Amino acid sequence: MKNNIRALAISFCCMLALLGTFLALKFLSSEDDDKKKSHLTAGTDESVSSISLIKTEIKEIKEIAVKNQDSEFKIEVVDDGDEPNFKLEALEKAGKSPSKDLVKYLAQDLCNFSASKIISENPQDDEKYGLKEPKATIKVSFKDSTSKTLLLGENTSFDSGAYLKIDEEDKIYLISMSDASIFLNTPENYAEVEKEHSDKNSP
Repeated sequence: MKNNIRALAISFCCMLALLGTFLALKFLSSEDDDKKKSHLTAGTDESVSSISLIKTEIKEIKEIAVKNQDSEFKIEVVDDGDEPNFKLEALEKAGKSPSKDLVKYLAQDLCNFSASKIISENPQDDEKYGLKEPKATIKVSFKDSTSKTLLLGENTSFDSGAYLKIDEEDKIYLISMSDASIFLNTPENYAEVEKEHSDKNSP
């Protein structure tokens, strides 16, 4: 009789030990799953930290038209083999040549133009953001006969960015100050820098 009770006690203890091991493993597995989910969520947040407004290649652009308070000009993208060339009529009229590198930087910025976040999905008053009468516009025309016009509004309160809207759309975005600066350039900002010649070092 005593042997049977001892055997039952041992069996009960073994069952408790197995149950404890099972619960511990289940808890650890659940904790790992939570960590994985948290990691995936973090990755998703990082992936949507910027909102793409234009995604293309320079060879797909036909023309860039800039209009601001100081000037209004157009940059034509001319096919020339592998490397595109740029024609800036406003500079040519002034007897100057456009800097290929400087204009290319502008085109590259517009090819991958993005906003940091959406300020308003459906604003009731564009004037609040300086978009009723935009400070500047950039119209990008593509070779497939489509175009996209970006409207630049006022800077934020602490100049942490500027408000932007795509023409004929409702959303208002926030863009960086460096991206906003390209709207305010004049043709002279893209002129080839003339090298000064000096005869001082001549023999």
